[in-house]
Amino acid sequence: MRVQRQSEGFKHGNPDDHIQAVANVEQFLKKYADGKFIYIPEFTERFHPMFNRKEKLRSDYSHAYDLAVTTPYDINNPFLYIEVDGEKHSKKSQQINDGLAEKYVKTFLLRDIIRLDKRECNGEPADVKQYLTRKLKKYLK
Repeated sequence: MRVQRQSEGFKHGNPDDHIQAVANVEQFLKKYADGKFIYIPEFTERFHPMFNRKEKLRSDYSHAYDLAVTTPYDINNPFLYIEVDGEKHSKKSQQINDGLAEKYVKTFLLRDIIRLDKRECNGEPADVKQYLTRKLKKYLK
């Protein structure tokens, strides 16, 4: 590792229970939502420079959303972004980042974003189905 990069430390990926929660959401949507939807895990959205200037962010600011939902007709422009929140989301820096990511989707892209609780997405199958049905009802058949 180069000397000037040592302070960055090792970057950890998402924990297994987070990956499973996102997979559970995707599987639920594939089963109960419109069959024409396309699901893209870890969808990175690079923020528009105008938004970055307004929010005083660096020019290359982006966010990787846990799951993006799109259609084959407009695959590069999701209509729904899904974030699965776990323990990491209790940290102040993560809350700020999540707030910016949510604001970008709602106010700049004018799209929907849904935040889901990781524990609820990893519970007993009947409970998970009930929780996701309630949270995602707008997108179900």
